Amino acid sequence: MPSTKLPLSRAARLARRARSYLAWPQRWLHGRGNTHGTRRILPLLAVLPFEPQPLPHRRRGSWFEGWYLRLVDHSTATVVAVVLGSMRLPDYRPLSESGTRHEYSEHLIVVMHERNGQNGHTARRKHTTDILLRGLDDVSMHGAVGVSTGGGVQMRWWSHRYGGLQADGDTVQLRLQMPSLSLVANMTPPRTPWSESQADTAGPEGWLAGTGLLPCHYYIYSFSSPTSYLLINGAHKTLSHTATAHIERNYGASFPTGWVWAQASSADHAIHLILTGGRFVIGKFTTRTFILGLRVKASSDHSAISWNFRTTDLDRLADRLLP
Repeated sequence: MPSTKLPLSRAARLARRARSYLAWPQRWLHGRGNTHGTRRILPLLAVLPFEPQPLPHRRRGSWFEGWYLRLVDHSTATVVAVVLGSMRLPDYRPLSESGTRHEYSEHLIVVMHERNGQNGHTARRKHTTDILLRGLDDVSMHGAVGVSTGGGVQMRWWSHRYGGLQADGDTVQLRLQMPSLSLVANMTPPRTPWSESQADTAGPEGWLAGTGLLPCHYYIYSFSSPTSYLLINGAHKTLSHTATAHIERNYGASFPTGWVWAQASSADHAIHLILTGGRFVIGKFTTRTFILGLRVKASSDHSAISWNFRTTDLDRLADRLLP
């Protein structure tokens, strides 16, 4: 019987060839700001990964849009995490009210903040606030329409009652007024994207971003952005400091059935890390995918380091469950 094993070198060549064909949307999106080269493309396609995506034609299936921000204040050992998302449940029929069509069945706002004990104490204080909004609630979500004249990210997710998130190029603003807390954060340049040469288009997915295989898409807008923030929790607990902000997003038909996620960034924005793995259900198959990440800026002690390990690029990461 002939062998069915594919030599690793040949498999690597095939993978590289597949990436060259399947990555054409990424190459086109990279030039979205160049109107001379994009006028021939339908404006509907001019959507960057950080912006809300067009709803799929399959109306009966589920779909979600989500954004995640993690602020780390190294000076006070404070972490603030924010999730903003919109979900269309299966078989949801869009509702209309006062001439407005509501495409999503529910929306979610989650704010978690944690502060480590000071002066040598290890006790942690964690607070979580979440709000679930139904489809007819006043949440608007939109991005750039057609070719963006500014050539960068343009998006807005906003609740008229509680606030939200908006991005313009390398600047991101967060405004939330919740029943038990208030949070204002301004993220400014320079940001550290996944790819310096394709900051608004390239992400952890690599060549898979140009396919329809993934049920859940993953994009890192910034490993780290300088941030000033104001957090008011109750009448007397106020924090107003600077921080680093990690900003990313997920969207798609379904979330992985299991996942591992880690994120870190140094106070001087010089060293970064993500480590994420997930079990994706694609058709009848369940795949386990890992990405490592890491970016280190050059200094007097060492040169710049940029890693990407992806199992979808035939790289291998070994994991072990501890008892």
